[in-house]
Amino acid sequence: VIDIADIENIPRFAYAEKNFFQQQGIHSILAVPIHVSGKLYGFMSFTEMERKRSWKPMEIVALRTVAGSVSRVIERMQAEEALRKSKAKYMDLYENANDIIFTFDLEGRFTSANRAAYTALGYEKEEVCEKSLSDIFSPETCSFALEMLQKAVELRSDLLEFQPWEFEAIKKDGSKLIVEVRTRLLWENDQIVGVQGIARDITARKKAEERLKKLNECFLKLGTDSLKNIETIVYTAGEILGGACMLYNRLESDRGLLCTWAIWHRPEGYNPEDKPEGHICYDVIVEGGEKPILIENFAGTKYEKTDPNVIKYNLKSYLGIPVKLGGKVVGSFCLCDIKERKFTKDEIEIASMLGKAISIEEERLKAAAALKESQERYSSLVNDAIDSLSSGIIILDKDFKIVWMNKAIEEFWGIEREHFIGSDKRKIVTEKIKYIFENPDHFESIVFKTYEDETCFESFQCHVLPEGTRRERFLIYRSVPINTGALKGGRVVHYYDITEQKQLEAQLHQAQKMEAIGTLAGGIAHDFNNILTGIMGYVQLALMDFSPQHPLYDDLKCIEREADRGATLVRQLMAFSRRQVLQIRRLDLNSIVQDLTKLMRRIVHENIFLRTVLAEDLAAVKADRTALEQILMNLCSNARDAMPEGGELLIETQNVTLDDGYCKTHPGAKAGKYVMLAVSDTGVGIGKEIQDHLFEPFFTTKEVGKGTGLGLAMVYGLVKQQEGLIYVYSEPKKGSTFKIYLPAASAEAEAVEIEKEEELSLLGGTETILVVEDEGTVRSLIVRILQEQGYTIMTAADGKEALRLLEEKNEEIDLVISDVVMPNMSGRQLYESILNHYPATRVLFISGYSINSVNQKFILEHKLPYMNKPFSLPQLLRKVREILDEKA
Repeated sequence: VIDIADIENIPRFAYAEKNFFQQQGIHSILAVPIHVSGKLYGFMSFTEMERKRSWKPMEIVALRTVAGSVSRVIERMQAEEALRKSKAKYMDLYENANDIIFTFDLEGRFTSANRAAYTALGYEKEEVCEKSLSDIFSPETCSFALEMLQKAVELRSDLLEFQPWEFEAIKKDGSKLIVEVRTRLLWENDQIVGVQGIARDITARKKAEERLKKLNECFLKLGTDSLKNIETIVYTAGEILGGACMLYNRLESDRGLLCTWAIWHRPEGYNPEDKPEGHICYDVIVEGGEKPILIENFAGTKYEKTDPNVIKYNLKSYLGIPVKLGGKVVGSFCLCDIKERKFTKDEIEIASMLGKAISIEEERLKAAAALKESQERYSSLVNDAIDSLSSGIIILDKDFKIVWMNKAIEEFWGIEREHFIGSDKRKIVTEKIKYIFENPDHFESIVFKTYEDETCFESFQCHVLPEGTRRERFLIYRSVPINTGALKGGRVVHYYDITEQKQLEAQLHQAQKMEAIGTLAGGIAHDFNNILTGIMGYVQLALMDFSPQHPLYDDLKCIEREADRGATLVRQLMAFSRRQVLQIRRLDLNSIVQDLTKLMRRIVHENIFLRTVLAEDLAAVKADRTALEQILMNLCSNARDAMPEGGELLIETQNVTLDDGYCKTHPGAKAGKYVMLAVSDTGVGIGKEIQDHLFEPFFTTKEVGKGTGLGLAMVYGLVKQQEGLIYVYSEPKKGSTFKIYLPAASAEAEAVEIEKEEELSLLGGTETILVVEDEGTVRSLIVRILQEQGYTIMTAADGKEALRLLEEKNEEIDLVISDVVMPNMSGRQLYESILNHYPATRVLFISGYSINSVNQKFILEHKLPYMNKPFSLPQLLRKVREILDEKA
């Protein structure tokens, strides 16, 4: 008790309290503590505001009494609040529990249920309490529950408490779920008034257990018969996953059919073998993916129209699992249903697992087939196995008598083996056999040597004569001793046919020969270019000194024309060696066809009718005339060779426009306007397997020596070089058509080209030019041409001399004309030095080699001015003037 008669007497340590009381005007105070649940809760006090006074004992007692009453009231209020919170917490747990919680009375009527109960059963909350056990459980379950409850009431014993029971509950929509129930009795006033139950939905668990049980039973049933195993797997999948039907469809490529190997719930009228196109199972196979194919509803998919089973059986949903064999999808393990269905993750996993089981059975089938084939191959006598070998085999006993020989010997020698069985070793060297060998005595010595020498390994050449047909064969002859068995001490003599290997060697030799010829042709072309440059240049200089009336003028023009023909021949050689520089011009393709038709009529046989169909309004093309002539002549020559018995050779031209749709199906094509050149024949045709290699270098179907295999490769390269397209259309015995598409030239390009031809003339100048050329004739020609046009000329025979002149007179030199291939220092090395020390100096390169050759690619890389030998006087002057004017 705090009893303070005078506030002024409060000790100093309670200064804050004293100050507070004084501010409130309190003179005296009496306070008693309030305890709640044994803890200090607060104080109850009397205060005197008017005067100082002492507190009477009765006042102290009264205050204590009131404080005790307040304490009890507070305790009761706290208890009520705790109870309220406890009930709220219980109800929250009750309502939000994952398990179903419910109560029912002794009549089996539900008196309460939590949210999980009516959610699981599909009822509204109010509906549940209107139901009884008979509405939720089957009659058997309901009777059992009420019977057990009755016994518990009679015995006053909680027989149901904590005992787990599994019941099948019926949902509002009629579907069923399995629940595990635990119950206890509800007592009130020492009387049983009902039952409280906690139920857990174990439907998924029971289904999983059932599925696991079925899967275990399935795998235990699997035996050695893989086809039967696949059927077991399919039936198990159907029983687990349900649906309209479950099946395994296998693509049998050799028969071109989609075949059903196993089916669960086979519908009436089902066709187990059908063409695969259009079937969804076929798409699962050809797509070759890893993931399952899911269709929850076929509505709006293409299979509504393409898949006969979707149409026939009104299928709605589909689950397809790719089944692999050796890493390749060969079948579809699928579930089909006549209702829309969203497949669960568990269903997909089960189907995938069983699909892998089928893949294992597929591997077993393949292994079994291979084993069976192996057993069949080796189950018979050893001679049956050896008899199937391509190499010839003779088996001798220890006395060197022939005990067996295989069919290959008959094929090699054309003599039935019965003539040799039981004969000694000399029987094998009969006059008939010796006749087929080019060197019979050498063969005979090899035969006896191999019988006696275990290490003998000889080769020889022979001509086999079965049924009078002479065929060259190359054989290797070898003898191996027999060290075990009944034939111990004998020999196994092998004949290995290496004819195909020899033929491949011949083809390689042919390819190497053609490569060497191509290299030689390129070198010859380079030397001829230098020679022709001199001839053409000096002739043109001479023509400048004579009038057309001069007696020598016509002779010089004749020399000029023949030199130009020589230049054309050189370009053809360079095309053969893949070093041709194309001279792109605006050309009339019809004119070229018409010019060549006369020549082609002389090269085709008399029994071949040559016909042309040329478009009247054909657009021009920008191309190389010589290249087009080579292309056309090559295709016509091939067409002629394809018609040994005669036929028709048709050459067509046409304006065409290639659209985006065409370009999508023809890789490399670009949309736009083209001019088409087509060459067709009615010859033997070309098979698909040959078409795939038709444009490969050195690929030929002709005999060795009659075809280089470069013709169509050259055609392909020339077409591509001119930004064209080429396609072949052919079938065996139905002829062939080669179509070439060249981009049409624009009208603007024509105007520019014509203007250049008309206005350009021989232009001279006064600039200083350094000529670097190791060929004296060519160097002198260039000097004379340029000097006569007013230029000041310096000369150098190689790159080193040119650098010396540049170092001395760089400021005077306006242009360097240099060959590319020179001794001591190449044109490339010269250019690199000029670039580093005299970057302002312009350079024009000239060469008899192609600009695409290895030692000249730097010209393309740096986009440098370039002229190909031979060139004419006007061409040289025009190029020089163009470069000098550009610099200015």
